[in-house]
Parts: sequence; structure tokens; C-alpha cells
Amino acid sequence: MAEAEGSVEEAGEDPAVDGGRLRRRLVVALVVLTALLTFVSTIGVWGRGVLLNTDRWVATVGPLAHEEALTDALAVYLVDQAAAAVDLEAVAAEALPDQASGLAVPLASAVRGFLTEQAERLLASDAFATAWVEANRVAHREVVRLLRGEDGAVAANDGVVTLNLLPVLVRL
Repeated sequence: MAEAEGSVEEAGEDPAVDGGRLRRRLVVALVVLTALLTFVSTIGVWGRGVLLNTDRWVATVGPLAHEEALTDALAVYLVDQAAAAVDLEAVAAEALPDQASGLAVPLASAVRGFLTEQAERLLASDAFATAWVEANRVAHREVVRLLRGEDGAVAANDGVVTLNLLPVLVRL
């Protein structure tokens, strides 16, 4: 037995020291795991409270209708979509007499500016804020139904999700 103890001491391996290192590593691993699980559970609780609750969702995103950065970007998007649907320069060139055909580009630019002003005015209105809240309420409720596998105004077919906004339009 004395020989066995001597060989352990000579090798420099103390079982108590190795056990202490193992415990420290285990403690560090458990602390990291606890922190990670706390983070994930916090996100899960928040997500369930906000993302699956229609009233909380609307309370969170409703004020965005009054955010100038959002409404400005949305106005630009709407005008871009309208301009993509209708070639403003071509329409202006067709409407103008041949002698004034050089005015097609400035006229199209003026129309685009007018459309942008009107879109910004619309998006700054109370009617838009009401429609924004109602659209988010309907969309959220339907997305939650879709996620739960229930039937509703949202349908998912072949990887394409469609949303029927007719109830929102009817209320306006």
C-alpha cells in the first residue's frame, strides 16, 4: 500500500486535486447552462405574453402609425408601387401634344411629388392610424389562428400565406 501511495505522489497526481478541477468545470458548465436557459425562458415568456396576445401586440405596434420614419418609408413604397404599375413618363408623353413632349419627364416628376405628398397626408391621418390598428388586430388574430392550426382569414397553401383584409376594409 505504501508503494501505491508513493507512486501516486511521484507521478504528481493527487485524486483530490483532480476531483476539485472536475467540480469547478462542472459548476462553470452549470452556471453557463443556467444563464442560457434563463435567457431562452425569458424570451419565451415575453413571446407568449406579447406575440400570442392580440391586445398586447396591438398596444405594441399601434403607436408605429405615428412614427414619421415609418410613414415616410411607407409613403415612398406606395408611390413606388403606383409608379411601377403606371409608367408616369409614358402616360405624360402620351397626354401631351408633340410640341410639349419634352415636358413629359418634369410632369411625371411633378405627379410623383404630388402622389408622395398625398400619401404622406393620408398616412398622417387618424383614419390611417385607425386602419393600422385594425389591420394589425385582424392580421395578428389570424396569424395566431394559423399557428394554432385553426381556420380563419389566413390560409397557407403550398407555402404561400394569404391574408383576407376584407373585414378591415368593411370597417373603414
